[in-house]
Amino acid sequence: WWVLNDGFYDPNFHGVDWSKMYDKYLPLALQCRTDQEFRRIVRMMLGELNASHLGIWKSNRDLKHTGCIGAEFIPDKKEGGFKITRVLEESPAMKADIKEGDVILAVNGIKVNPDDNVYTYLEKKAGKKIRLTLKRKNGKVEDIDIKTISPWKQWELVYKEWVKANRELVEKESEGKLGYIHIPAMNLTSLERFKKELYENRRKEGLVLDIRYNGGGNIHDELLNILRRTKYLYSVERGEGEKEYNTLFRWDKPVVLLINQFCYSDAEIFPAGFKQLKLGKVVGVPTYGAVIGTNNLELFDGTTFRQPEEGWYTLDNRPLENNPVEPDIYVENPPVYDNHSGDPQLKKAVEILMQEIE
Repeated sequence: WWVLNDGFYDPNFHGVDWSKMYDKYLPLALQCRTDQEFRRIVRMMLGELNASHLGIWKSNRDLKHTGCIGAEFIPDKKEGGFKITRVLEESPAMKADIKEGDVILAVNGIKVNPDDNVYTYLEKKAGKKIRLTLKRKNGKVEDIDIKTISPWKQWELVYKEWVKANRELVEKESEGKLGYIHIPAMNLTSLERFKKELYENRRKEGLVLDIRYNGGGNIHDELLNILRRTKYLYSVERGEGEKEYNTLFRWDKPVVLLINQFCYSDAEIFPAGFKQLKLGKVVGVPTYGAVIGTNNLELFDGTTFRQPEEGWYTLDNRPLENNPVEPDIYVENPPVYDNHSGDPQLKKAVEILMQEIE
């Protein structure tokens, strides 16, 4: 309470009487018997502010995670197991020669029930070797040993496949005229990859810039500076006919920005700046509306507490917190396109760019 009383970015506390919150939650906090109960009460107090970038937690380094094999499943009651519907590239499932249509009948000798959640059989098995009993398409039943991966590693495989499919779709739909870049986070790793991929796409006539599912960070200014650079001089070496501009690293051709409801924080500051500078059309659905500069504090027992201390505003004094960035062209994706390419938002971006470069 005292940390936020002295440092919360809005001195009016989003219209909440913060002194009353002290009186309301202190008696509840004093009755807590465990750390978990205390953190739950603090979270209830934080919820009164209706603000993002708040939180209190303590990491559990001994936590064991669910294992994954890099495949998607559906219940198959006829066979009494789980049918493989998708195998990710470079996944343990692919390396073990598991195919779409194979059915998992047992895990470590325990027969599975298709009415269960398949991941209950993989609980706390991340990074461990397991034995799957499979029924192949040809009816043959066999056991396969496979080493699982963590959910985060599987997410990376899904993401890599999704970006590849998006890039191929843009390439095909535009007959090679447009480039596609996705920025997964607003961090230095993503910035360096953006620079590399922008250079690789330098010969393209237009660019689909995708920041959907971006959780934020702090590179909006670097990205905007690259996209708004203009040329002012050029040089030519003797014997070379090609002009070289001092602002060689820039993008001054048509660009469409893709956003969605999973853009947070700096991934909202960036499209707000993109629109303000009129760098191109923004396509998708409104962002989340969670924009506050925050700082993580560590309490004496190792608990982490977040202190939102910096507000962000448009030039007409409109706060970005709780005010999503609106797209220029509203296009909503049906849920079936989650983690799958060919979605309406991406196709709309290609359509707009093709009209601009004609």
